[in-house]
Amino acid sequence: MRTTDKTISIIAVILFVGAGVAWQRSQHFLHLYRWIVLEQPIRLEDGFSIAHPFTVDVAAKYRVDVECHKTVPFDTLDQTLSKKLAAEYAVTSGTDRVAIGDTSEELGMSYSAEDISRHVATFDATPGIPYNLALRITAGLPELASTRPTAKVSVDPIVFKNAFMSASLLAYLALGLALVGLVCIVPVAWNLLFRRTNDNTRNAQPL
Repeated sequence: MRTTDKTISIIAVILFVGAGVAWQRSQHFLHLYRWIVLEQPIRLEDGFSIAHPFTVDVAAKYRVDVECHKTVPFDTLDQTLSKKLAAEYAVTSGTDRVAIGDTSEELGMSYSAEDISRHVATFDATPGIPYNLALRITAGLPELASTRPTAKVSVDPIVFKNAFMSASLLAYLALGLALVGLVCIVPVAWNLLFRRTNDNTRNAQPL
């Protein structure tokens, strides 16, 4: 193999390795991190409470939501969750209070095709540290009993969107590196194959 072909082959291998690393990182962002770290069914009954531990995979801002399925009219669910939900919460880590309060402050709502969520709290969390969510309902909402309410702790959507964009860019980078590596290696492989074919032809000719 000529020196030029060897150099091109080395460059192609480096490009393929880079493509593999970029692809692995993109999949790590999308599939190996838990973006929702806690989902716990609750009842919107006066005095109902939960206390549940959780950990996180990404150092980021997280939020506590109360999520309900759209099994009642949209306006009823939207108005009741946004105006009438009454609950107290505490996010702790050992003896440290990370976040504590109630739903008297309106932090906003989010909507999907099947659910509506009331944002209850936001806090910063770090991997490797155990946390606990305590939530107590202080006023019942029997009109939402059929909505299968859930207390959820998840990474802030902005963090997830940034991670998704990073994963997409890494996936495109992996594809680009692989294509460039393929463009580099194909002529070298073709020349090597053509050269061997010519050598075999010459060797097969009678003297």
